[in-house]
Amino acid sequence: MAATAPFTGGGDAGLRFQRRVVGGVSAALLVGCLVAGHPFNGMVAAAGLWFGADWIIRGVVSHKHQAVAEDDAADLPVPPAMAPILARLEASRAAMMLEIEQRMRTRMPIGLAAGALPWLWSQFGRRPDDPLFLAVYLVVGATAAWTWASGSLASAYRRRYKNDVLTPLAAQLGDLSYRAAVAPDAAMIREQRMFPYFDRLTADDEIVGTYHGVPISIVELELADTRGKSTIIVFDGLFVRIALPRMLSGMTAVVADIGVLTALRDLMGARGAGRVRLEDPVFERLYQVYATDQISARALLTPAFMTRFITLGDRTGFQRPVALAQGNDLTIALAKQQGRDLFEPPAYNRRADSRAALARLHDDLAAVLTVADGVIDLDQSVRGRVAAAANRGA
Repeated sequence: MAATAPFTGGGDAGLRFQRRVVGGVSAALLVGCLVAGHPFNGMVAAAGLWFGADWIIRGVVSHKHQAVAEDDAADLPVPPAMAPILARLEASRAAMMLEIEQRMRTRMPIGLAAGALPWLWSQFGRRPDDPLFLAVYLVVGATAAWTWASGSLASAYRRRYKNDVLTPLAAQLGDLSYRAAVAPDAAMIREQRMFPYFDRLTADDEIVGTYHGVPISIVELELADTRGKSTIIVFDGLFVRIALPRMLSGMTAVVADIGVLTALRDLMGARGAGRVRLEDPVFERLYQVYATDQISARALLTPAFMTRFITLGDRTGFQRPVALAQGNDLTIALAKQQGRDLFEPPAYNRRADSRAALARLHDDLAAVLTVADGVIDLDQSVRGRVAAAANRGA
């Protein structure tokens, strides 16, 4: 159910500015069409703009400014510590919408004027546009003006919501915090050869900290290959890095995708890596493993490790993972099956204190940390097997 806030219009000064601009543009349309020899088009266009401008502005604002009330029958109760945070965000959102309204009275008329100019220019051509086409130009101008009026405010609100809400939510689940992502080193990622060629890296959100005693970073990452006017998304998903407690000998790669295998083949071949044959037929069917040190790889790839890794690949919403272990660093890449962004706050025309929105963010965090649980389970296996291998060699 939607509740529409009244359009206050930005005050008398804004209304006077709107009328001056709209009146001037209406007169220009009429005079221009008279000069071009199309008086009927000019009269229709001038009258339409003069009487329709306020209706267009009200229509755009009422459509964009709906404070949509979501279904708050979510199972997740609002933690007491979150209630004042959400209340402050809702007050901030309401104040932001009033400021957008005030901007609209000055920026929307300018947008309408800019939209009307191409139509007026067409009147001097061999095939002048019909007056009905003016409506299309005006809608384009109005949309551009709305973006101009709201874009920076909406972006600031989005950042504030994430910082204020995701940080305490993450802290409830571990010694973790949310932050705008620190982009991984592109040169390092290229050197790992976990992905095909890319020339654009975009890191959005990051959960970082210590989870079950293990340092961890989970970044929402997109890699793209831009070729002229086309863009190929090479990877869109989670880039997880775990600091292992011990150094592993050599490099071990676990891959399921032939494209990733192709990218890794040259690197692993140059380092003398060989295919690791395993006794688990299910794992062998799903993944290929290459390692520069067969003993270290088998210390990692225990039956328990392989079972957990298969389970990790079966998680809803993700494709099968790619893993690369080197030194004390374990890297997991989990591509998303859907294009939906994780950790996104509600749109600014939706109430900030919605429990349904909070539940979605909680579910996003829980899904990511479920992945982390699987990775950390693997890490526990690494600890035991590396320690056992070290003891045998002592």
